[in-house]
Parts: sequence; C-alpha cells; structure tokens
Amino acid sequence: KAFKRGGDFPKIQIPDFTEEIRETGRAWAKQEMMKIGTFLERSPDFMHLMPIDDEDAGRAWASPRSFENYAIVAGQAKAFGYHEDVISLLRRGMIGEPASVGLQNFLDTMDLQDPEELIANPELTRVPPRGRSDVAMLTSESLVICLERQLTAKRWKGAWQVLEKLDGEGIYLDAIAPALADMNKLLTASIMKECRPMLEASPLLRRFSELKNREGFVRDYELADDDLDAEIGLV
Repeated sequence: KAFKRGGDFPKIQIPDFTEEIRETGRAWAKQEMMKIGTFLERSPDFMHLMPIDDEDAGRAWASPRSFENYAIVAGQAKAFGYHEDVISLLRRGMIGEPASVGLQNFLDTMDLQDPEELIANPELTRVPPRGRSDVAMLTSESLVICLERQLTAKRWKGAWQVLEKLDGEGIYLDAIAPALADMNKLLTASIMKECRPMLEASPLLRRFSELKNREGFVRDYELADDDLDAEIGLV
C-alpha cells in the first residue's frame, strides 16, 4: 500500500536511549546471563554448536560470544518494553534454532515468576520443588536486580519476604545465600530502621547467621538507633 501511495511509508518512532533505559537494559542482561549460565550448566553440549555443513555456516549458531551478545541485546529490548515474541526472534537469530529451542524449553520447565510481581505481592511466592535449587537461585538474584533498579524500604522488605518463602525452611538456603549477601549490600540506614522489627523476628536471618564459614556474610547488626548512620550488615 505504501508503494501504491508513491512511497508514503509510515514513520517509525524510535525511542530515546536514555541513561535510565541503558541501566535497566544492563540489569535485564545480567538476569539473562544468569539464566543462560544455569541452562549451560545443565546442558553443556549447547555451549558451542559450530556449523557442520555449508548450509548451516550461513546461519546463527551457539557459542559463548553469541550467548553473551544475545543476553545484552535481549536486555536492552526488554528495557524498551518489547514483547516476549520479539525476544524469541532475537534469540533464534543470534544463537541459532537448536540452542534457542533448548534454552526456551529449559526456561519453560523452570516456570520462573515475575520478580516485580513477587516484590509487590510476596504471598504469591511459590517454593520450588525439591531438587530445583536453580529456580530458587535465579528467582532470588532477580529480586536483587529489581532492587538495584529501584530501591525503597517497601521494596526491600517485600524482597526479603519473598526470600523467606523461597528458603523453604532451610532447604534452599545455600541457593539464595548470594542474594542474601547482595541484599546486605543494599541495606541503607533508613531501610534498616524500618525493617529492623521484621529482621529481628526472621527465621531466615537466624539460619543465615549460622553460615559462619562464608566470609563476609556474617556481621553484627545489633546496633543502637544512634548508630544507624554507621555501616550496617544483616547479621
């Protein structure tokens, strides 16, 4: 129709590539890389699928570099708000059909919940089935990425409540421990002041404090109110 109109093609609105979108894209890319790492750990044969004939040589194929590039591009696409169908096309076009199908099937079995939805509604958190520590790990790290994008006391508190449910009464403590350490780094004086009652009553905090062999995880947080401006740790 545009040709019939003499070349009157519709104008495409290109979104502004702001610093906020750039940072959001980096956060999403980090999440994609974690998913890819977990997938490749379980299915290492997909790490490097070099073409074996001339027909495949002209198509996308999986390699560490193509996986990394896909994660970066997918992250920026998500930051711009593109639909999952677009992400799927990017995946097939950058890592090839076999690896793309394998990765998607793996993600489907994980059935990951939306971290932003969980932060807003911690009661919706599902404890992963036994043996799926990868689900607990990816979900917990996704929470941290969301907090890094937008940190408030309410959101930090919601993320902690999600971690309490993910922990499964200690079943997945090892899997979520890195996220707990990252949460500690995000804990400001004002957030600590608001969340102190919740933390003091938290079974997860008590279990986490028992990981004495993990350097940097265990610190004294029993500070007086006058000391809240000082450096604060979870435990």
